[in-house]
Amino acid sequence: MGPRLWLFPDADPVGPWARGGVMLAHLPANRLPLLVFRAEPDAPIRSELDGLGVEYYSLGKKGLNPVATWWKLRSFLRKLQSPRVHVWDLEDLTVGVLAANDGCQVSCEVSEGRVPPRIFRWWKQGLNRVSHWYCQGRSPWVDPGKVKEVRGWVRVSSRETQAPRMAPSDLSVLLVADSPRAVREGLWAFDIFKHAWPGAGLKILASPSTQKTARKFSGTLGLGAGIQFLQRWSEAEAHSPVLAVVVLGSGPWTGDSALRALSWGVPVLAEESGPVRRAIAQGAPLHPVPGGDRAGLAAALQKLAVAEKEGGPRPFTFPSHLCATFDLPFYSDDLD
Repeated sequence: MGPRLWLFPDADPVGPWARGGVMLAHLPANRLPLLVFRAEPDAPIRSELDGLGVEYYSLGKKGLNPVATWWKLRSFLRKLQSPRVHVWDLEDLTVGVLAANDGCQVSCEVSEGRVPPRIFRWWKQGLNRVSHWYCQGRSPWVDPGKVKEVRGWVRVSSRETQAPRMAPSDLSVLLVADSPRAVREGLWAFDIFKHAWPGAGLKILASPSTQKTARKFSGTLGLGAGIQFLQRWSEAEAHSPVLAVVVLGSGPWTGDSALRALSWGVPVLAEESGPVRRAIAQGAPLHPVPGGDRAGLAAALQKLAVAEKEGGPRPFTFPSHLCATFDLPFYSDDLD
C-alpha cells in the first residue's frame, strides 16, 4: 500500500490538531505520515515537525473551497503511488471523495459524528467510496460496516501525576477555548473569580481568530494586562503549573483538549458536551461544568484557590491521580 497522507485544515490547538498532533508525536519513525495543511502552520509548529522528521506541505490558504483544495492537492497525490488519504475535517470530506474517485484509499476522522455542513446529492452518493470512518458515536449517513468507533482511543492509566502546590500570589488559570462564545464565557467567569483573588493570572490557549475576540473583550472587562495568549500546547505546558485547566466550548474536539490537559496532574474543568461526557464515561477524571454557568465556574475556581491556600486536599481530583495516555493500537490497522 502507498504512503499515508493526513489532510488538516490548520494547526489550531483546539481543532483536529488537538488529537492529530499528539498522535503524531507517539508514532514510530517508520509510520510517520505525510502532512498537508490547508493553511500554513506557524513557525513554532513547523520547527516541531522538523524535529520529528515529518514531511509536511501547505496548500497556502485555509479558506479554499473543496474543489480548489482538490486541484491543489491532486497533482501532489498523483506523484505518490496509491496514497492513503486520512481526512481530519468534515469540510475536506468532499476532497476525500474526489481522491477516492481518483484511486486513493480514503479514511475520515469524525470526532462528533455530525451531519456534514455541505451535502450535495452527488457527494452523498460518493460516501461509499470512503473505506474507514473513525467516529465517536453513530452517524446516520455512514455505512455502519465501515465505522470503527473510537471508544478508548484514549485510555486512562494510573501513572501518578501531582502538580506542585502554588503560592496564593502565583495562582494562574489556563483557559482553553474553541470559539469566541467560549472565550467570552471564560473571561466573564474569571472576572468574577478575580474579585476574590486579585492577583490571579490567566492564560488563554486558542486559535488566532478566537484570540482576537479575547483581546477585545478582556479590555472591556479591564482584564487585558494580566493575560498571556498562547497558540500551542507545548507553550501551555511550559507555563505550567496552573491552578486548573478550564476547557470551554461545544465543538467536536473539546474532549481531546480536556484529555490532553489531564497529564499535568491538575483539576480539569470542562464544559459539558458530547465529547466530554463520553470521555467521563470512559473513566477520564474530568469535572463537568454546565455551559453558560459563569457563577458556577467561578465558584469551582474559588474552591480550588481556597484549598491551594490552606494546603488541603485538591477538589475535583481523584485519589489515584489518573492521567490520559494515547492508545495507538486502535489505529494499527490503518497505519500498517
